[in-house]
Amino acid sequence: MKYRDKKGDSVTKEEVVLLDTAIRNLGLVLPELSNPDFLSLLQESSNLYDSKHMEDISGSRLHEFSERYDLMETNPDVQNRGYEFQELLFDILSDFGLNPGKPFRVTGEEVDGSFTLDSEVYLLEARWRTKKAAKSDLASFSDKVERKSSWTRGLFISVHGFTEDGLEAMKVGKAPNFVILSGKELKNILRGELGFVDVLKKKIRSLAERGELEVQQ
Repeated sequence: MKYRDKKGDSVTKEEVVLLDTAIRNLGLVLPELSNPDFLSLLQESSNLYDSKHMEDISGSRLHEFSERYDLMETNPDVQNRGYEFQELLFDILSDFGLNPGKPFRVTGEEVDGSFTLDSEVYLLEARWRTKKAAKSDLASFSDKVERKSSWTRGLFISVHGFTEDGLEAMKVGKAPNFVILSGKELKNILRGELGFVDVLKKKIRSLAERGELEVQQ
């Protein structure tokens, strides 16, 4: 930090949060990195990634993503399709400037990836199954996010959507620590009908203001 300060390129809060997340993924904990008093002394991100939010992503690139998605729908190999879906989401998040991380395993559980939005870290759950994501799926992901850190959030993408009772269950008790995205919404994004970052921010605001998991199915 002293070296970076001398160079006029101070360490940001986002960088420390990402470092803390990486260290925790290795099964280690450095309490100093999550100390609120320490974090409050750091400047916010210079928005290096935020400035790259690609609401102006090229039509050809979106078309490429859309074609890959459509091709996956014809893949009968469920496991292989799941891996392809993770790779597609990594490329999409990368093009939208959201600094994605690859899938990883920690403490016996698997995380499908991660990304950052407005200096916040989000874990990713990517589901492409024949059934809608149910209450147990949402509750399991909520626990996975909660076990990381107090500031970790999540994005649960379910191609076939979510059950109504699952969504209703998330309104009871503690508010969710993640937002959700359906396959229908993802298709609309890849067709250029919706802006990815705008959609996420709208969902985040709805969750913060009303405690609701907003989704179009």
